[in-house]
Amino acid sequence: MKNKAINKLFKMLFLFGVSLAILDFSIGFALNYMTVNQKDGNYHKLINCIENKELDLVILGNSRAERQFIPSIISMETGLSAYNLGYGGRDLNFVDALTSVIVSRNPPKYLMVEFQLSNFRMPINQDRMSFLNPFYYRYPELQPFLNRGEISRKLAFSSSLFQFNSSLWDIVSPYFQKVELEQGYRPLYGKLKMNKPKQFKEEESEEEVEIMLPEIQVVFENIVAETAKNNIKLIVVLSPQFNKEHNENKFAMEKQYLNQFEDIIIWDYSQDSRFTEVPILFNDIRHLNHHGSQIFTKLIAERIKNELLN
Repeated sequence: MKNKAINKLFKMLFLFGVSLAILDFSIGFALNYMTVNQKDGNYHKLINCIENKELDLVILGNSRAERQFIPSIISMETGLSAYNLGYGGRDLNFVDALTSVIVSRNPPKYLMVEFQLSNFRMPINQDRMSFLNPFYYRYPELQPFLNRGEISRKLAFSSSLFQFNSSLWDIVSPYFQKVELEQGYRPLYGKLKMNKPKQFKEEESEEEVEIMLPEIQVVFENIVAETAKNNIKLIVVLSPQFNKEHNENKFAMEKQYLNQFEDIIIWDYSQDSRFTEVPILFNDIRHLNHHGSQIFTKLIAERIKNELLN
């Protein structure tokens, strides 16, 4: 009698496990289909860029990259095919992860990274990497970044629910909400209002610390090494911010650190008065609006043409 009860329990557990596995597989299959078949949106942008074999220049970074670099202007001015793979709210570790995929699949001639010196003082935020979870198996180069050196996470990725549970909005939203993207560029419209002081007072980031973080230096050096190994020219662009209080000494160590890399190109527009003192070119203090981005991208494109292509 006791054996019968134990056998029945094991049978029920087995059936429950099989049912759970089938459910997990079915949901994962549906979500993966929706991910790879998007016609626009963030995941369509990622796949479209990484699997494009004809790109000459890829732009990486956070929202300042996504909102301020217009690929069509670069292409028009230089003849280079370009794509904007910037994503708002992401850090340098995210850029490193995307770089590892790009260089191993369809490496472009140029990789442009939008950068702020304060990035060296921002700790890695692992939560921001979850956006890439659905591509754990499609792009195995991401696995070291997503596993974080933890065996438990490696095992967890065998579950489709784990892969997709933090990405539902990015997967579903393009099917009912049109996303305005042009080769990955996402414009901002509107102008900074000078009669609203809160708009141009920069808030201190809670994450920023007072010194350069060695872990971020390792990430940056990995990007430099990956691009050099694959004969990709790395261009680091420091874009402008409105009315940014300038302190020559605050980031002196970061500037000295950057200048030691002889094989990368650094274009610093962070204190360019053509932008920093013109509020009508900004949407907020950190981001140029569409008009400002057109002017800024044209400057970048002309510099590419004159300094790199001639």
